[in-house]
Amino acid sequence: MWNSATRTAQLAAALILAATAVPAQPPLTIIQDTLYKADGTRFNGLLMISWNSFEAGDLSNIVSQSLTVRVVDGNFRAQLVPTTTSNPPTYYNVKYNSDGKIQFEETWVVGAASTPLRIRDVRASVTSNSPLTPPSQTPIQESDVVGLTGDLGLRPVKGPGYSAGRTAVINANGEMEAVIGNPSDCVMVDGSTGPCGGAGPQFVDGEVPGGVIDGTNANFTLANTPNPTTSLVLFRNGVVQNPGQDYTLNGSTVQFLAGAIPQPGDALTAWYRLAPAAGSLIGAQTSPGPQITCSATGTGTSSTNLASLGSCTIPGNVLQSGDRVEIHFDLAARV
Repeated sequence: MWNSATRTAQLAAALILAATAVPAQPPLTIIQDTLYKADGTRFNGLLMISWNSFEAGDLSNIVSQSLTVRVVDGNFRAQLVPTTTSNPPTYYNVKYNSDGKIQFEETWVVGAASTPLRIRDVRASVTSNSPLTPPSQTPIQESDVVGLTGDLGLRPVKGPGYSAGRTAVINANGEMEAVIGNPSDCVMVDGSTGPCGGAGPQFVDGEVPGGVIDGTNANFTLANTPNPTTSLVLFRNGVVQNPGQDYTLNGSTVQFLAGAIPQPGDALTAWYRLAPAAGSLIGAQTSPGPQITCSATGTGTSSTNLASLGSCTIPGNVLQSGDRVEIHFDLAARV
């Protein structure tokens, strides 16, 4: 049986336990990561974490102290009280020690999390060995950043006609607006639109100009007007005629100059381009300048049989679809 003395001792023990009961441990956030050096090898050393006194989010009183965590083969793991809800706002000062010296320092701001965080999730700033200052809590204004306001002013902004999902054009005020037109329209460089059509430039090959070749007639007519005019290549007996020296072109009329008028028995042929089909947004094609793709010096022969006097090779990757090749050569007879 229990006597009164025993009950008194039990009551006293219960009071002592109640008096010595401590609050629950403050919440902790796990920070876990693998650390490497710049050469790809794993970091080995110490992380010395220090902090000033603060009150945690659950009103736990955290006193100033420090914690040293050894990192072996790059593996780091630590548990810290969150500071994002601390009073006053605070941070952790972290020094990386390796090879017997402090390599650099970081500031960590730890948030509450139920799953482990990586160091990049808590890193607020990185400094050299100079004393750290707490992260600024004041928002940075655009005017506080040198040159930012001017740079922002140079960028195009949305205009009143801006619309997502459409081709953009820059209006007269430098603003971006949507191009107006049908989805199948073509867009010109000035932002105008219109139906796409036409197959681009057309070519006329080996046309025989109309006109009597009698030694006196100097005017001959082409079936179409070359567009551009510089695209006309006119041959007389296989020899290219030079515009301005041998002939002039007026619309579709070719007028030979004195001394170059075709004589009886001569053969005239013409090659030129035409304007794009009506309604096409493809502009007139300009004639590209001549380009010498290969050349060679020939040889001489006194043989009465057919002989090759020279040759040159055009690489296959030089010619593109639609290109034309002209062959020019000079022969001289020796007496």
